[in-house]
Amino acid sequence: KMPSPIAVTREQAYAGHVDVLYTVLGLGEGRFVTAGGEGVVVQWAQGESAGHAQLKAPAPLYALAHLPARGLLAAGQNDGGLHLYDLATARVIKSARVHSGGLYDLAYHAGLNLLYGAGGAGQLSVWQAEGAALSCTLTARMSEQPLRAVAVSPDGALLALGGSDRTIPSATQESPTASPCCEAR
Repeated sequence: KMPSPIAVTREQAYAGHVDVLYTVLGLGEGRFVTAGGEGVVVQWAQGESAGHAQLKAPAPLYALAHLPARGLLAAGQNDGGLHLYDLATARVIKSARVHSGGLYDLAYHAGLNLLYGAGGAGQLSVWQAEGAALSCTLTARMSEQPLRAVAVSPDGALLALGGSDRTIPSATQESPTASPCCEAR
């Protein structure tokens, strides 16, 4: 049986980006962040009409992931750049080019302490979060087309990916096509 549809009402309109908005991420406690074509991350609070520009990347940002225990935000860029920011201070912790094409989606699994990135050339990358740093654990070619989405199951055993070829490849943590490292390029 299908659940009853929920009622959605427009509470408030937020305006703050000058270019297309690519991603929205909830932070909890009535806060969320947005990023888009101008490479700016804006933090918003429910009930406030203006956001606060937190970070500026050198190119459009397609993906965001929150590492809440560390107070960090990861941002994926259209040219394969990955930026790690401290949300409290709005300072850059690390920036590196980690994909040959766009870094289109990010997912973080707190229990495993892993950040997953889906991007250009069908590439999946996995980084271990260590304090305020990320170290690459593997990279795998999962598709002939760019990967646009990544999700990890609650137990961390299964990854689901969405690709430009309209398929949904999945993988276990022990992917046979993985190479040992995805150092910054």
